[in-house]
Amino acid sequence: MVGNEYKVFFFQDPDDGIIKAKKPTEFASMSDFPEKGEVGNYYYATDDKTIYKWATDVKNYEKTPYTIETIKATDFRT
Repeated sequence: MVGNEYKVFFFQDPDDGIIKAKKPTEFASMSDFPEKGEVGNYYYATDDKTIYKWATDVKNYEKTPYTIETIKATDFRT
């Protein structure tokens, strides 16, 4: 909706090379994350301001290099 703000991070999609935004699932801390994460989902711990992803090879969460940015929708297509 126009005027809404979203916390997202930007990444380059390896399939098409386009820079895209993604909204991680937000938690107060890493201890609040689900016991097992989902592949393809990202998790944001607000206490340490870090974005994590589930790593299936080690069956644990790994830090990512991404940082949260707040964007504001300026029209209905954003």
